[in-house]
Amino acid sequence: MKILVCAATWGETKIIKNNIKNLNIVWLSVSFFTTGIGNYETMFSLTNYLLSHKEEIPDLILNVGVCGYVWNKEKLVQVARIVNASTGKESIVPIPQLLAPVSSCFCSETPVFEKILNEENYVVDMESFAIDYVAQKFQIPRILIKVPVDQVGEETLAFDRDQALKLLEKNIDWKKIMEKVMK
Repeated sequence: MKILVCAATWGETKIIKNNIKNLNIVWLSVSFFTTGIGNYETMFSLTNYLLSHKEEIPDLILNVGVCGYVWNKEKLVQVARIVNASTGKESIVPIPQLLAPVSSCFCSETPVFEKILNEENYVVDMESFAIDYVAQKFQIPRILIKVPVDQVGEETLAFDRDQALKLLEKNIDWKKIMEKVMK
């Protein structure tokens, strides 16, 4: 199985790559890619990557990253529904493998500082819609997992990138995740 693991920033990709490579799973074929921040950048860069790597089209796209959250903070969530902030368009993400508690995601091109959706609990990010959209178009299964790090509002205003990266590394049981992905 060929897996493309992607994240929005170089810092996220570095942590993810180090943790997966340290598992020393020799039969695992994994490529790593940094998409950039925001739906438009992600849509362009991931499409360009897949078109320029036609001979290496992955069997699965695994998107891992940090996100904001509304109300209850989980250690890790799996995105199962996405609402695009710009269009209001909703996407239901197929779940080929359940890796974490499922969550809705409000996906915005800019940081979100207030509760938007009429739901009790959801996460907020800037790339999930694009990852799901491109994977749909290329007909590639995808799994989107996120580590909630800042509560929408005051914590978003004081976002601490270093703390977010520490939580990304600490909150994921990398061996367990990769074992489940490979099933």
